[in-house]
Amino acid sequence: MEELLQLIYPSAGEYVNWHTLLVTLAQPYPIPSTLDLLSALTSYRTISSNGDLISRDQYDKVELWFTNNQSSINLPQPTCDRYNHLKHALFDMFADSSSGRLDYLSMLLHLSADHDARSGLCKAMSLLCGSEVDLDSAEGNCKLSVELVCRLLTGGMVKLDQQHEAALKEEIQSIFAELSTTDTESLSVNVVFSHPVMAQKFNNCNCFLLADLTPHYHRCASPTIEQSSDSASH
Repeated sequence: MEELLQLIYPSAGEYVNWHTLLVTLAQPYPIPSTLDLLSALTSYRTISSNGDLISRDQYDKVELWFTNNQSSINLPQPTCDRYNHLKHALFDMFADSSSGRLDYLSMLLHLSADHDARSGLCKAMSLLCGSEVDLDSAEGNCKLSVELVCRLLTGGMVKLDQQHEAALKEEIQSIFAELSTTDTESLSVNVVFSHPVMAQKFNNCNCFLLADLTPHYHRCASPTIEQSSDSASH
């Protein structure tokens, strides 16, 4: 278990995000593109009457990228209805137990994780901005607020411990003040990335890096395979 957690959280401290853990362990599933995520976001916003929260009935009405086009998925087709079961499980993972409602933005942010950390960050940033962001070509009209930057740097988490949250927010506010004397509420992505500290923070951000567990699964399965082979030879 320690080896697995180290693979998923290479730089984790005392605590781990259990949502990230569950999404990682749910592999393999089709990794969504930015457009896949934005399409789901638009669909959820269309049916939601309570901010970022939806009921299970509302959730069930929206097809996700891995349920509506399985023929294009470059993965072995499951023998059971795995992807619909996964969709059902995602609601249980992210829904609030007291209200029975799902924070769909939080779920999509966790599902934006990619085997390439920068791609995952781009997808998460696109979700928070509501439009596609390309960090390499500097395309997109995304503006980042202090709150959005904090959420990106913490892997989409809405709440942090108060001390960490206050310190991070104060640091970002100070950097925003350095970058602009007129508008310190929100700045374009290009302007934010022009600050060396911010560029370093985002370049080192692995919050949206999805650990590839395939080698680990193969290693765990090998003893079983070898044992079966030995039994067959006798």
